[in-house]
Amino acid sequence: MGKTVSQLLREIDSKELSEWMAYARMEPFGAVREDYRAGIISTILASAHGKKGAHFSPETFFPELEYARARPPKQSVETMKDQLVSIVKSFGGKVLKKGEKIVRPAKKAKGRKDGKSR
Repeated sequence: MGKTVSQLLREIDSKELSEWMAYARMEPFGAVREDYRAGIISTILASAHGKKGAHFSPETFFPELEYARARPPKQSVETMKDQLVSIVKSFGGKVLKKGEKIVRPAKKAKGRKDGKSR
């Protein structure tokens, strides 16, 4: 992009940053992706010209790809629940207990500023 991270963070808002992060997860770009493509080509060439039955992968030629492609550890259900509770509370929401009903505030009557009906 031709800019430093600091410059980008000053110039884009969190929504746009989130969209770029989501896009990068779906369509990776940058040095890691370029290394992976080079690894695929190397794998094809080594398989075509190497010993019969030898197994190669992009990671054979670029070991750091294993770390870049590593998936985060699985989260427990409790960890996910805790994260969701934190998100709800950070937006000012209330976490209901099992069986608790949602209580909505009464709507004001339309037409008068004081909220009373005619």
